[in-house]
Amino acid sequence: MASSNTLIQELYPAIFENCQFGLVVLDTQENVIDWNDWVTKFSGRKLEDIKGKQLQDIFPLAMSGSLGRAVKLALSRGMSSVISHTLNPNILPLFSVSGAAIDQQLKVQPLNVNEHNRLCLIQITDITAAVKRDKQLLENLAEMNFQKSALDQHAIVAITDAKGTITYVNDLFCHISQYSREELLGNNHRLINSGVHPKEFFRDMFHSITRGKIWAGDICNRAKNGDLYWVSTTIVPDMGKDGKPKRYFAIRADVTKLKRAEEAANAAAIAKSQFLANMSHEIRTPMNAMLGLTRQVLETELTHDQRDQLNKVSTSSQALVCIINDILDFSRFESGYMVLEQVPVKLEAVLMEVSNLFGAQIDEKGIELFVEIDPDTPLYISGDALRLAQILNNLLGNAVKFTDHGEIYVSVQTERRDAESLLLSFTVKDTGIGISPEHIKLLFKPFVQADNSTTRKFGGSGLGLSIVKKLVELMGGDIEVHSVFGHGSTFKFTIKAGRVPDEMQLPYKVHHDLQRLRGKRVLVVDDQETSRHILSRLLKAWGIQSVTAESGDEALLLIAQADWENQPFYAVLLDWRMPGKNGLEVATEIKRQLKGRGKDVELKLLMVTAYDKQALLNSSGVECVDGVLNKPIVPSVLFDALLRRQIPQNKDLDKHTDRTFNGLRVLLVEDHDLNQEVAANFMKKRGVAVTVASHGGEAVEIIKHKTFDLVFMDLHMPVMGGIEATQLIRELPQGRNLPIVAMTAAVLEEDRKKCADAGMDDFISKPVEPKDLLRVMSRYFLVSDQAELANSTVLRNESILDLARGLHRLDGDKVLQQRLLLHFSERCQFIAKRFETLISDADTEALIELIHGLKGVSANLGAVGLAEACRRVLEEVKVGGKLSRAHFEATLLETRTQIQQYLMDYTPPNMDNQVAESVSITEFLGELERFISKQEVIPDDLQALLAQLADSELPYSPGLRQLQHYLSHFDHQGAGEVLTVLMSNFTNKHDE
Repeated sequence: MASSNTLIQELYPAIFENCQFGLVVLDTQENVIDWNDWVTKFSGRKLEDIKGKQLQDIFPLAMSGSLGRAVKLALSRGMSSVISHTLNPNILPLFSVSGAAIDQQLKVQPLNVNEHNRLCLIQITDITAAVKRDKQLLENLAEMNFQKSALDQHAIVAITDAKGTITYVNDLFCHISQYSREELLGNNHRLINSGVHPKEFFRDMFHSITRGKIWAGDICNRAKNGDLYWVSTTIVPDMGKDGKPKRYFAIRADVTKLKRAEEAANAAAIAKSQFLANMSHEIRTPMNAMLGLTRQVLETELTHDQRDQLNKVSTSSQALVCIINDILDFSRFESGYMVLEQVPVKLEAVLMEVSNLFGAQIDEKGIELFVEIDPDTPLYISGDALRLAQILNNLLGNAVKFTDHGEIYVSVQTERRDAESLLLSFTVKDTGIGISPEHIKLLFKPFVQADNSTTRKFGGSGLGLSIVKKLVELMGGDIEVHSVFGHGSTFKFTIKAGRVPDEMQLPYKVHHDLQRLRGKRVLVVDDQETSRHILSRLLKAWGIQSVTAESGDEALLLIAQADWENQPFYAVLLDWRMPGKNGLEVATEIKRQLKGRGKDVELKLLMVTAYDKQALLNSSGVECVDGVLNKPIVPSVLFDALLRRQIPQNKDLDKHTDRTFNGLRVLLVEDHDLNQEVAANFMKKRGVAVTVASHGGEAVEIIKHKTFDLVFMDLHMPVMGGIEATQLIRELPQGRNLPIVAMTAAVLEEDRKKCADAGMDDFISKPVEPKDLLRVMSRYFLVSDQAELANSTVLRNESILDLARGLHRLDGDKVLQQRLLLHFSERCQFIAKRFETLISDADTEALIELIHGLKGVSANLGAVGLAEACRRVLEEVKVGGKLSRAHFEATLLETRTQIQQYLMDYTPPNMDNQVAESVSITEFLGELERFISKQEVIPDDLQALLAQLADSELPYSPGLRQLQHYLSHFDHQGAGEVLTVLMSNFTNKHDE
């Protein structure tokens, strides 16, 4: 027992001094007997200085309050007390090392030594950290209450459990839903479902929030009284430890007024769009008649003054059409209806179309236009050709308008590319009047021109560049301008374009053709430095050695030197009009010198001109030239010219207005008599057989009883409009593959979409331009001229057509070859559509049959590229691999284009109508059966006889027309079945 007491007495001081709180011991007189080091540390008073003194004397303020009372109760009555910090904060003056007051909690309790002696123990606990934490919690709670109060003033708030049962709503939720809190709590959120949204809407929402994702969107709810209201909603899931949502917080804002305003704005935009469409139609219809009749009068004998006045009428009408187009486009942007297409676009074709549009003005002004396509730029991109051409037309049109001398330079290059897209950079640079710095900032603002005097002198609506800027931005690019007043301007813009499959980049990137040209030497002769630079750069990109000369005399010296050094040139590109000797004089001298040296040198002489090509072809000395190329020269044209053995010299194949369409059967559906006259007269002059219908209903009935090759269809007509008529025509057997082209004054994007949805193949806007009619007729049917075939040429890449091989397979029968090629080119469009349809329908058997038949025909005709593409598709179908659709379609298109170019001068021979009566039909059908059963090419004479008999009024003509239909579409199986029926019928009749 003694040892235990001794141990306690030894441990007591250690415990007393080392505990982490303050201890003070008082005797019955409230004198300090002891306190530990903790109190010494934070009070700043040593025990030896205060021992034996009353606590009242040490801490007078503390003992005068609750602490003094608690000490007396402990000593006199033996009661314990806890002094709350909340009610009595910081009773004792205790401070931390940093000088900050220590928050304390005091516990006062008696210590009974014996029945006559009682002491008092004061325990001091440092609760500074706890007080600080509590204070922060209180502040956070206050902040949360403030935020909740602020949120409740604006937001509609609800909380649901994981099953969607409502557990909390604020006042605004009750107000907008018109349900009381009692009606909402415990109810499912479906209580306010409006039924406006489909099931998929909520399925997608719950798919997100059940996976812990925040969902945001607009929801339409239904109030208690049945009214609908819209809320912009954010739903935040509260996820548990198991990864599943415990509850959902939904915060909403009332956007009903905004939605109604949007609906009103959309209705106004639709009304505006419809108004514009109607106004466009009303304006364009008489404009079409004015322009068409003016053109027809201009084609008659007129006095000089009459022709001049009518030309001014035509020019003014065209200007009015341009202004209408600008206003419509600007309105489309304002209404948000401007939509871009994404289709394969041949950049060269767009640039040449734009260049040709301004060719006459450039020629008249005596300035030069240069076009440079960077060799690294792809031939095809994916984009909107029409809108890209619109941008370039505007910029180039301004350059031509404001440039009276010098040159205009247009270029395109690839700035960057990734796996799916390209950033193309275009530049249009001129040496015109330039723009002052203060006017540049106004260029792209609508209805504003740089200078009002510009409008007076040059005209224009002031909308063109504004539309250009909007189109460029819509294409993901930007536009900038640099100009020096009096020295010209440079417009540079970028667009983002999609990439197309590599298979479509065919024409001048074929490896073996490049190999044929690589290392060849070509002399470029031009007095214009820009022209020499562009052509040299392009030639070098193909691995060709380019040498330049700026005059005819220098060229002659270089050719002589090359001959002396035994490094002859492969070709010479000669500019026509140069100072000193012109191109024809140089060409004549080159031929004379080569002949004089007695050397048989194959030197290709290509004349290059920016001026009237027909005038050049009619000039003396042209016989020395192997070909004529128009400036600006694009890569594929130059590439073909360098590979080509023979080039057309005696006619201008690009002169579209002289083309004829003999035998083409067209149905013109138009209610306006003047427009009927204009379009019909234009086509009839070019050999077209035109039938006129005044409304859609009449057109449908006519097509039931007559055969046509093409239909031009107006949209807005009495009795029946063009859309409904097209839909009905497509339901007829005769109308399923019949090309139907909208020809209308309605030109808004939604009009085009309606036409496409109805099954129309193309679109021409009124006022109808001759080039548009010619474009459509050239696209769907072969255009024939009157010159002899000997003057035509094959504009081809040898990997596509090998007509020599095809001619050999036809035993040298050139007439038969031309006939078969004509027939084949007319069916290419159907083949393309049929190919797409069979792939969409996953009809493998029919696809194999189509491609197999096409492969044999292609090989027999010398269409080696298409035959190879067919072989490739057949292999891919058989192994179940991915089809090279883009390659097949591009090859088919290129084959058709090159065949049509070859057949430019071909005119089908006339038939003897009396032959049909003397034909033995059974022998004829037997001959056909030999070729159809083997899927071989049917000879020209049999084809011609079949066509003649089918067009006759003989008893068996309908069956032959059906046979002809199947053969035209390469359906050998269908043709065989029809042929079997025909032969069976004739056999039965013979037996009878």
